[in-house]
Amino acid sequence: MQVNFYYIEDEIHGRPISAIPSRAEIEQLLDNGLKDLYHPAKMSQKYPYSFIDITLENPSDEIEQNNEALRLTQLLDVDKEIIEEIITDQRPRADSYPDFFLILFKCLTITEEEPKIRLMEHQVGVIIRDNVIFSIHKSIPTMPISNIFKRFNKYPTKIAKGGVSYFVSTYLDAMIDQIYDVLEVWTKQIDKYEKQIIARPSKELLFGISAMRHRLLDLVKILQADREIINNIRSGSHEIFIVEDIPPELDDHIKHLLDESDIIRTLLTDVTNMYYNSHSARLNETMRRFTFITSLLLLPSLVASIFGMNFISQEGQIMWSFYVVIVGMIISVIGLLFFFKKKKMI
Repeated sequence: MQVNFYYIEDEIHGRPISAIPSRAEIEQLLDNGLKDLYHPAKMSQKYPYSFIDITLENPSDEIEQNNEALRLTQLLDVDKEIIEEIITDQRPRADSYPDFFLILFKCLTITEEEPKIRLMEHQVGVIIRDNVIFSIHKSIPTMPISNIFKRFNKYPTKIAKGGVSYFVSTYLDAMIDQIYDVLEVWTKQIDKYEKQIIARPSKELLFGISAMRHRLLDLVKILQADREIINNIRSGSHEIFIVEDIPPELDDHIKHLLDESDIIRTLLTDVTNMYYNSHSARLNETMRRFTFITSLLLLPSLVASIFGMNFISQEGQIMWSFYVVIVGMIISVIGLLFFFKKKKMI
């Protein structure tokens, strides 16, 4: 289990003073547990705002086999079912409980590992207790927590004004931004598909295009579900969130990603049509060659079938018409050859 946390120590003239604990303090967190020094109730009294990020290193989805997940139920004083929902695949949602507010959010990350592109789906559970925010998730290599903390420090006055709303919206926005990288890699991959189709189309290319189309459908479903979460927390129905402190860009980013997804879908359709057109063109080229060969042999075969039995005279000598026919067949073949070459059919 890896723990990183960020808290606001104090405010000077309305400007918050933030701090990132040392490794020793983090070890103390793990040794003593949240029930003692770092219990959410105590932290909410000690610091104006605090954000604790918990990365589970155990990849198991079975909570009974995941010691880290079981430990969290004790450290955070939450039911085992809540942690089980966070570590298992669930539909994104936002629910209010008596002691805390829970958000289940999803994102996609992508890594270019030759020869394949690896797409990974991640689920994050955000638990909010008063002014203490916990983010619980499995490892997300492309989204280091240090980048999240830099975002927190980017607009310090917004921290003082927005509080929990600013922390949560900034964190969710960072997850949404991961999908931009996915679409960028897919756009480059589609360009590669186009070049490969022009050079040499194959069934493997068609399978790759089909797989990307299915993954794009999953991405759109995740974006639509995440958008419901954003609209939920911006609806004003939850007292813990202040609508004015949630930037409208959060929803705009999802709209933009959905628009880009439509563009990617159109590109995939164009590439698929391009593949079938290329396949048809290659088939037409093959049929044209067969037509050329058939045309060359058609006239000689016709003449041979007519004169095939009448070139020997009664005296046993070859008739002069045999030589005329042979010369005529050669001339017809050469004539057809020049004709097809002039028409650029060969």
